Parts: sequence; structure tokens; C-alpha cells
Amino acid sequence: MQQQAVTQAIETGQAEPSRRRQRRPLAGLLTGTLLLPSLLAPVQAGSLSGTATLPSRFSVPRDAVFEAVLIDAAVADAPARELGRVRLKPAGPSPWRFTIRYRDQDLTPWGRYAVRASVRQGQRLLFTTDTFKPVLHEAASQPLRLELVPVHAEPRR
Repeated sequence: MQQQAVTQAIETGQAEPSRRRQRRPLAGLLTGTLLLPSLLAPVQAGSLSGTATLPSRFSVPRDAVFEAVLIDAAVADAPARELGRVRLKPAGPSPWRFTIRYRDQDLTPWGRYAVRASVRQGQRLLFTTDTFKPVLHEAASQPLRLELVPVHAEPRR
């Protein structure tokens, strides 16, 4: 019976009945739901490139790790939301060139975006950015340049 229906569909130029049945559930699932725009819209990926440097008198250990993070700090008194991250392991010598990838759909008109960077050796923070470096809006400077400063540990008592 199934073979007969397939043969008839081919002779008349209609789609196979089994294929039609496979399409219907998907169409029914998408229509009338809130997910329709997000499922149909392609996921766009953006990227942000820059360079990070240390003051010339400093260097990093061989096993150090460089990390740069794109954040949204729009909500006061709340942790910044991470949108993208890049790690260079081992860090190698300064300057570090990096590209952070992010999803365009994570950006909002009221976002307050910045990049922070750090160099660590194991769990120990060695260098970090100490200023808020705005990105992804008209006033942001391009190309992105970050300067890391040394983190001095408190003396042991």
C-alpha cells in the first residue's frame, strides 16, 4: 500500500506523502510561538580585536596565561555579564594581540560594554587592567589598546 502511494505521488508530480508528514510538525511547532523569530534569524557573530601591553620594565613568567573578556556592565550593583572571552596559554611576551568573538544577539541598545584583561600564573593575578575601557559604540577608540598594570601582593606579616 505504501509503495503504491509513493508510485502514484511520483507519477502525478506530488511530493512523497512521507515527506509531507515530516514537514508538518515543524511548521506547526514554529507557527504561533515566541521562538519563531529567533529560530528563523541567522545567528550573527561579531568580533572585537585589540592589543594589550605591559609597561616596558615588566615581563611575564613562561607559564603565565593572558585573558581578555568582553563584558556588559550596564546593571549597577550587579556582576558584569560576560559576552566573550579569549585565553592565550601560555601568554608569551607582551604585546598580546587578541580577538574576542561574541554573538550579536547578546548586545542591547542600553548595554555598557567594556573589555578587561589580566595575566595570571596559576591562581595568582600578576597584571590587570585598572580602567574601564568602553567598546562597541561610537565614542570607543579603535583600534582597542589595553595597558595592564602590575598587581602588588600585600606583604606577609
